Amino acid sequence: MKIMNRLRPVIVVIALIVASVFWIRTSLGTCETLDRWLGRSACVAKYTIQDMRPLGFATMVQAPDNTLRIFGYNGEKSPLVATQIAFDLTTGVEKDRKPLPFAQMAYRAIPALAGDRVAVICLSSDICDRQRPQGYILSSQDGAVLAEVPVADALSWTFPDEDRISVRLDAAVLADSHVAAYPDPGTGGIILRKFPGAVETERLVPESARQVPAVATAFAVKASLSGRYIAVINSATGDHDIGTRLDVWDVGAKKMINQIITDSGHRLDTNAIWSRDERHMIAFRSFTDSDPDEGAALYVLKVRD
Repeated sequence: MKIMNRLRPVIVVIALIVASVFWIRTSLGTCETLDRWLGRSACVAKYTIQDMRPLGFATMVQAPDNTLRIFGYNGEKSPLVATQIAFDLTTGVEKDRKPLPFAQMAYRAIPALAGDRVAVICLSSDICDRQRPQGYILSSQDGAVLAEVPVADALSWTFPDEDRISVRLDAAVLADSHVAAYPDPGTGGIILRKFPGAVETERLVPESARQVPAVATAFAVKASLSGRYIAVINSATGDHDIGTRLDVWDVGAKKMINQIITDSGHRLDTNAIWSRDERHMIAFRSFTDSDPDEGAALYVLKVRD
């Protein structure tokens, strides 16, 4: 008994050391506490959206007042409820949450170039209720319904008053132009195509092209509001030891201006968006890396000074 009494403080100290080491290692992961405090990565903020599963395609739009409107499903229990959330990135506080006016369960959110509206459309004609509107145009400010979309193809729909071409979901149209950026999985770079005709006009290839993970990957490109900057999102899906590689290009200068690689287990969803000031990327942590019981993790990364 005396020996145990003497060993008890030692055991407590060892346990505290082990717990501290575990906390430090965990907190140094991308967007975790120590990572943000020390400025180890580009992550400047992390938020948790409770009871929320983001959409499988375009997910968010930042309104002109910087409020983030997020579209997805409320909770994990069946039946899932299509939901929109207004989230204040300045305070990290959820402002409101309301159901979307849908009976269907598959959606795509398409933001307007100005950021003031977003169309939410049923994705599959096999699932859509043909007797009801297949989509709605909502205000990104307050989520109010502005108009109905009676018949729509969610894969190619664009706002009628915008002179904008339609491209694949993993591509991006440069603002107010007929030039689109496509991901180039072979190099991790960008292919620029001019429409009509989809003629290739430029291919931007990173110097570190050979470092692109050889495992199965999910590529997407995202254009900033002005169209000057393009982010290439390369999220490994076949290997948990590889994080997301985020390349940021200045299209006009034809050069890469930043490259960010997240830690394994902190991969970014390809539905990331640019902030309106074109200095940050806002992205959900990949749902396969997240704990649904803890809510959806939202990362804010500084990609440009």
